Amino acid sequence: MPAFRQALPVSRNTIHLMQISANRKRVPILIIIGVSLIVLLSMAIINIKDSEDPDAHQRLYLYIGLMISCLYYTSLSFADYWRTLFSNRATFFIEPDGVVDNLSIFSCGKISWDEISTVEVRQALKTNFLIIQVHNPDSIISRQRKWKQRTLKGFQKKFGSPVVISQKRIEDKVEAIKDVLADHLR
Repeated sequence: MPAFRQALPVSRNTIHLMQISANRKRVPILIIIGVSLIVLLSMAIINIKDSEDPDAHQRLYLYIGLMISCLYYTSLSFADYWRTLFSNRATFFIEPDGVVDNLSIFSCGKISWDEISTVEVRQALKTNFLIIQVHNPDSIISRQRKWKQRTLKGFQKKFGSPVVISQKRIEDKVEAIKDVLADHLR
C-alpha cells in the first residue's frame, strides 16, 4: 500500500482525504541543460562579435534567438523547481469532492470528480505519467492563466489531457495513486 499521508482538516470547509507530497529530492536536469546551453551560446556570441566573417551577422541573430528561447525555458524550469523545493503547497490532494493538483507551476488546481472521466498511467521517456482524463479539457485550460495555457495545450496534445503528473515529480508511485483515484470514480 502507498505511503500516503492521511491529512487533517486544513480549514473548517476543507478536508483532505489524502496528501501526496512533491519529490523535493529530484535533480533539476532541465535547469542544468538550460544553463549549459546558455553558457555555450554566450561563448558563441562572443566569438562571433570578434569574427570578421561576412556570414557572422546571420549566425549572431540565430544565436540570440536561441539564447532568448533558452533563457525563457530555463527560467520557467527554475521557477517550477524553486516552487517544488520551498513551497508547502506543492502537493496533490484527494478530497471528497475532487482532486487538487498544486505540484507544479503548470498544475490545473482543483478538479471535481464530475469533471474526471478516467485515470490512467502511461510511460514516455522511461518515466511513468499519471494522466487524469477530463470530460472538457478546454474548460480546464481556459480557467488557467494565459502563460500556462500553451503548456497545458501541449500536455493535452501529447497525453490527451492537461492534467499530467510525472512519477519524478511525486514521492509515491503513480500506479498506487491511480488505483485510489479509480476507486473514487466508481
